[in-house]
Amino acid sequence: MRINSKKYLFVFILAIFIMNGCAAVGVIHTSNPWQKMRDAYQMMNYGRFLRAEQFLREAEKIFEEKENDHGIAEAYFSLGNMYKNNHEHNTLQDTKKSRECFEHAHNLFRKNENFIGVAKSLFGLANAYGIENNSLESCSHYDESLNAYYKAKKLNPSAIMPIMIKKYKDFPDMVEDYKNHFCK
Repeated sequence: MRINSKKYLFVFILAIFIMNGCAAVGVIHTSNPWQKMRDAYQMMNYGRFLRAEQFLREAEKIFEEKENDHGIAEAYFSLGNMYKNNHEHNTLQDTKKSRECFEHAHNLFRKNENFIGVAKSLFGLANAYGIENNSLESCSHYDESLNAYYKAKKLNPSAIMPIMIKKYKDFPDMVEDYKNHFCK
């Protein structure tokens, strides 16, 4: 029996094309909004920003249906990060949308007196302004983010700000480094 290599090559290429077209290969469907947000960050890591946005919007909707302000704020914070960080890929980058999402998250965190959330939202705003080369707004928001962080620590000394970049010992260390970069 003779194998038609062109036919198998075509099927192989078609399979690769179909799998690449599926933005969420390897992601199991869930109705858990927190898992959707984790999946969104996974998609961002793979450069799948459209699918990440879809997951975040789905999470936001579920949180809104449950009237979960903390979840809604986290979804908007994540959307802000997605729009801000997407500038490297030039697909959905929109610092205006990023700032709007961070502002929305900031307002919800502040309303609920979650000052760690306020601090990280202000830090995101500062970074978005930094990308736009608006050092005045950027530096102002870095300072505000530190003030919110210190307020959170005063109210709850065990409050933690998760730092994703391992070279920083804590949030103030990271903010000061960013200020040194953007506020000269």
